[in-house]
Amino acid sequence: MDFDVIRSRRKTIAVEITKEGGVLVRAPLKLARREVLAFVHRNRAWITRKLAQAGVLQQGRTSRRFLEGETFPFLGEQHRLRYVAGGEYLRKQNGEFLLGADLSSRAADLFRTWYRARAREILGDRVEHFALRMGLTCRSVRITDARERWGSCNAAGSLNFAWRLVMAPPPVIDYVIVHELAHLVEMNHSRRFWDCVARVLPDHPARRKWLREHEHLLCV
Repeated sequence: MDFDVIRSRRKTIAVEITKEGGVLVRAPLKLARREVLAFVHRNRAWITRKLAQAGVLQQGRTSRRFLEGETFPFLGEQHRLRYVAGGEYLRKQNGEFLLGADLSSRAADLFRTWYRARAREILGDRVEHFALRMGLTCRSVRITDARERWGSCNAAGSLNFAWRLVMAPPPVIDYVIVHELAHLVEMNHSRRFWDCVARVLPDHPARRKWLREHEHLLCV
């Protein structure tokens, strides 16, 4: 398996799949080459699965044509696109996305704007709900265009979420939110971190599994 290595003063080793479909290993400066190879070997199944998903995701990202009848997800449900005469904006109504026929050339931008607005409304409320339940304080919630991750957290207590997340079912949205809030307690993926997630969402493995298996469908 081909991969690139970036060494730095970090203390742990990690692997990521780049947006171009490459494998990048981030390793401590003094970690032996054989240890890097052993790490990649131990994680070969995960890497292979992610590479396959990345290929499907890239295909899905380029397959949107914004044609009449094409479906787009919102909160886990599919809604068909229908063009209407005289429409001046994109709106969701009775299980459909309605868009003015004269705006078809701007459909991609209008969809992204619509999703971002819904993300600000929905994710902000859900973060507030779970932060209160977990006894945590979130300093801010930011909606991003991230394609490589669903959410992130920094040491200052700020959370970032990709607007694409509102395409997923509510239980999956809640999982990502709780996951990031748990990083305010443990800035890692240790046993203590997962125990924190499990106290709020005992079924988090099933929610996480759904996201892994369907994330390539959540795109515009």
